Amino acid sequence: MAVETTEYLGMVQRMIRAAGKRVAWADEPELHQLVHLRDHLDDAVAHAIERQRDRGVSWARIGGALGITRQAAWERYGKVKPALTAMSCTGCGLYLADMAARAAHECPNALPVVTS
Repeated sequence: MAVETTEYLGMVQRMIRAAGKRVAWADEPELHQLVHLRDHLDDAVAHAIERQRDRGVSWARIGGALGITRQAAWERYGKVKPALTAMSCTGCGLYLADMAARAAHECPNALPVVTS
């Protein structure tokens, strides 16, 4: 699985580089979306670390993989994070930072948001 994961992450890196080249010739909304990929990446890293901890991986090993100390890894990722309210539009993919942005965004292609 590690080989497949490494290849997959390599593909993601190439896609992000290509996105940067495309956005260089696009408009500001696309630049906004590209910048907010960081938030999605941060969420993905936090999720991966949480699952690795569930599997028993030590903070020392996680810190080593991140190039930081075990204490720094724990301080950044070991504390409970508040639930995220951000999302991307289901129609156009635009990053919406909070509930107010979600309410203000009008996209004819967006799927309805189901709340319970």
